[in-house]
Amino acid sequence: MAARALPTGTVVNVVGVALNGSNTFADSAVFLADTSGAIRLIHLRSTITAGDSVRVRATTSSRSGQPTLEGGTTTSLGFGFLPNATTLTTAVAATAAGGARDAQLVSVPGATVSDTARTNTTFVLTVSDGSGSLEVELDRTADPAFQTGNLPGIYIPGNKFDLVGVLAPTGTGTWRLRPRSAADLTLIPPPVLSIRAARALPAGQTVTVIGISAQQHQQLLRFHRAPG
Repeated sequence: MAARALPTGTVVNVVGVALNGSNTFADSAVFLADTSGAIRLIHLRSTITAGDSVRVRATTSSRSGQPTLEGGTTTSLGFGFLPNATTLTTAVAATAAGGARDAQLVSVPGATVSDTARTNTTFVLTVSDGSGSLEVELDRTADPAFQTGNLPGIYIPGNKFDLVGVLAPTGTGTWRLRPRSAADLTLIPPPVLSIRAARALPAGQTVTVIGISAQQHQQLLRFHRAPG
């Protein structure tokens, strides 16, 4: 997106598809994409929804070290097609591929939660697929499931997810993944293993084991030994 390379303070017209609605996140940021890239819209003066194709007239600016468009107004061009999410590892997503994927829609498969934290407006997960850590920001305005009274819910250490979201910079050289709703996080059920297989796994892994307790075993023996 050529607008990212323009000097701050330049008034531009940009056409793209909204990756999220203007009411999705608490800070009202909208992520806009075209075939060449993506950019954040800050303080947008129009209301749009995810998938809207729009022409935006705004002023170039910079937030958290990355180009943005600020104070824009939009003209609707109808409904567009959301781009396919680019698949990244947690380590690459955490740097937005060196900034090249800033503001883009990405997917991160097979990431396990290792820690959680709360802020005033978000619930932050630290996840990893084994390549490195990534923070995932669950914004309470994005989905009722992300609101304080419903957390942590399934978002607990040890659970594994396939993730989708937009990448937003923190201003400290890292990026956070921002899911647009609970539908952007798909829980991966732990594998069902035999007890023998579970005993051979390294410590710290989550699994499901099906078996019979000693008490149940004694009850079954008594049942089978009872006279017919």
